[in-house]
Amino acid sequence: MKEYTKKVPVFDERSSATARADRLRRLRNIANLSREQLCKNSGIAMATLKRWELAYYGGLPVDGAKKIIECVAQEGIICSLEWLLHEIGVPPSIDPQFIKKSALFKPCGDASNKTWINFDEEEKFIINELLLFRKNHHDAIDLRISDDGLFPKYNINDYVAGVQVSLDSIDSLLCQDCIVQLQQGQILLRNLRKGFQANQYNLICTNEQTTVKEPILYNVNIAMISVILRHYKKPSSRLEEVRPCL
Repeated sequence: MKEYTKKVPVFDERSSATARADRLRRLRNIANLSREQLCKNSGIAMATLKRWELAYYGGLPVDGAKKIIECVAQEGIICSLEWLLHEIGVPPSIDPQFIKKSALFKPCGDASNKTWINFDEEEKFIINELLLFRKNHHDAIDLRISDDGLFPKYNINDYVAGVQVSLDSIDSLLCQDCIVQLQQGQILLRNLRKGFQANQYNLICTNEQTTVKEPILYNVNIAMISVILRHYKKPSSRLEEVRPCL
């Protein structure tokens, strides 16, 4: 039986064994896989998967997470290692161009099928910086940008992070670029404007050529919001610190 030994450094609750177990179960449900199916497709022992999903003995390790990600990719689910281990970046999503054809896939663990789960050194640096930022700021919120709504200032696959601001002070952030979590749970990077109803706000894409289907979201209810204090550009490893306007 294969042993999975690459332990995950735990910097905060979102990296804990319990949080990893919750995301693992969520990922398996998104892929519509039972435990039996996932184990059959991945070669992971049933007892091992159960331990990971129950957060036993330190929970899901790095090498186990990579195996899981390879396996759900065969079901057309895109998931990043940093999300599964630390909840950094966007949650798993369905690949819109995916067509399941078993003959096109190699067995899990094949070295040629790992291109999108391996991090280069630059991305490892960014993830470590984000984990350190979380460690130093209890109310940190971060996002891996997945659209061009605020291009060219913020590019797809850039990372941004900040610290949550009290909703009582939200009006002080008007006309600023903010990380916003909607009450439905979605996290976006948008420019904040006043809504047409009390305690509601409009979220604006400042890129006039954006491909976002809804460049303006009107009268949304906001669950969390943060100004941008860290901006990590890709492929450049340069860190930009963005201070709120006074």
